[in-house]
Amino acid sequence: MSENNSRLDRIEAAINNQFALNAELRTSVEILNSAVETQRRETTELRSAVESLLQIAQIHQRDAELLTSESRRHRSEGHGA
Repeated sequence: MSENNSRLDRIEAAINNQFALNAELRTSVEILNSAVETQRRETTELRSAVESLLQIAQIHQRDAELLTSESRRHRSEGHGA
């Protein structure tokens, strides 16, 4: 009978260890899911910022092209350098 009790104690300890491990794993998964969601949100924000910067760069490029074109036209009309 003592051997059965010892065996039951080991089984109970193993089950308790498994419960503790499962709880730790659930916590780790929740932390990782939160981190992934934060990264998704930050990626979306960065993508939006990059798109805005690209639009600004394109506007500046068009403006520079217009200024260059106007400068060339002005010179070709004989207004000097």
